[in-house]
Amino acid sequence: MSMYSTSMALVRLPDNVCGDCILDRKTSTDAKQIQDFLYHHRIEVPIKCINGVLYIRISYHIYNRMEEYERLGAAMKQFRFT
Repeated sequence: MSMYSTSMALVRLPDNVCGDCILDRKTSTDAKQIQDFLYHHRIEVPIKCINGVLYIRISYHIYNRMEEYERLGAAMKQFRFT
């Protein structure tokens, strides 16, 4: 399975967000918690759980701006599992 297409990519979430993904396997419920958090911050991106590892699916198109990706990064730094 390719993690990239011409306009989308799956990016593994860092350990500070998803923990040690080998020892601390995540679920689709965890993915939804992150996705809901981002939606609350007016950011709509899908979070995917594949084999216990969390990924964010980002798209890159001409109408996306660098500021949007930076805002996504800043929001992810704030996220903590409850």
